[in-house]
Amino acid sequence: MDRLITLIFLTASAGALGAQPPGYFRVQQAEVVVRSGPSESAYAVGKLRLGETVLVLRSAAETPGWLAIRPPLGSFSWIDVKHLKVLDKVALVEGDPLKDVTIFAGSSLTAQEPSVPSANIRPGFLVNLTGPPMTTSARTMVPIAVMPNEVRWIPAKGVVALETPAASAPALAPPGPGEVAVIAASVDVRSGPGDNYQPTTRLKLGDRVAVLRPGVNPQWLAIKPPPGSFSWVSGKHIQINERSGTLKSDGKTDIPILPGSQLSQQAPAVESVRARAGTKVYLMDRPLRTSDGNTWYPIQPLAEEVRWLPASALPPGSAGPVPMPLPPEKK
Repeated sequence: MDRLITLIFLTASAGALGAQPPGYFRVQQAEVVVRSGPSESAYAVGKLRLGETVLVLRSAAETPGWLAIRPPLGSFSWIDVKHLKVLDKVALVEGDPLKDVTIFAGSSLTAQEPSVPSANIRPGFLVNLTGPPMTTSARTMVPIAVMPNEVRWIPAKGVVALETPAASAPALAPPGPGEVAVIAASVDVRSGPGDNYQPTTRLKLGDRVAVLRPGVNPQWLAIKPPPGSFSWVSGKHIQINERSGTLKSDGKTDIPILPGSQLSQQAPAVESVRARAGTKVYLMDRPLRTSDGNTWYPIQPLAEEVRWLPASALPPGSAGPVPMPLPPEKK
C-alpha cells in the first residue's frame, strides 16, 4: 500500500512539473526556499524568486516531492580548516588519502553552524576560498566554492519544466570566456580527441566547461581540465617537497606530463604536454607504482594542459577562439 501511495504521489508530481528531470525548470511561485536536504526540516540555504531558472538533476528517491538542483548562484559550502593548507585564494585539501573529507552546505540566510553533509572530496583536491572563516565552539569552518558533485534541494511544487531547457542555460551562471553548459545527460571527458582515448572524468547535464578550441577533427573540442582533474609525472622527474614538487630532467629534454583518470586505474600512457625543468607542481594524492617499476605522482594539471569532449555534448557553435597558446595534439 505504501508503495502504491508513493507511486501515485510521484505520478501527480510529474504532472505538475510538466517533464521529468534532468532538465531546466522555472520557478512558478513568488518565492521558493532552497534547502540543504530534501525536507522542510533541513536548514534553508537560499531563496529563488518567481521566474528564475534552475537546473533540476533528479527527484529525491526516498522523499517524494523534492528535487535535487544544481546549487544556484551565490551558493557555497563549508569545510573544516584542519583539512586545508591555504595557498592564497585557494587551498589544498590535506589528510589521509584513504579517507574522504566531508564538506557541508552553506547558507546565505542563517549563521548557524553547518550540519548537513553536502559531498565528500579526496585529499589532494584544490578548493576555491570564498570568504572569511567562521569559528564555532568546536571548530573553525572555511567557506569554499561548491564542488561539481554537490546539490541543493527544492520542493517540486515550486517549479515547472521549460519547453526549451538548453536555451535557458545562461540564467544559471554568469558566462565566462568560452564557458558553456553540457547538454548531454552524461559524457566522458577524455585524454585525447577520440573515443579510443582514456576517459579521465565524467560530466553531467548543466556542468560548465571552458572551451579552448576545436580539434583537427571538429567533432572534438579541447577544454580546460574540469575540477578534480589531475595529471601524472614520473618519479624520476620530480623532486618532492611536502605537498609540492619541482620538475627535474637530465637537461636534454623537457618532462612529459600525462593525463590522469578518476574513472580508470590503468597506467598513464598518453602524453599531454611537456614541461621545463624547474616548474613547480602540486601533489594531489598517493603515488602509483606500475609493473615496470616506475613511480608516478599525481599533480594538479598545468596551465597549458587540455582535456577533450565530443562537440555533440555541448551547444552548437561552442568552439571559440583560442584564448592562449596551446600545445599540438598528441597522435
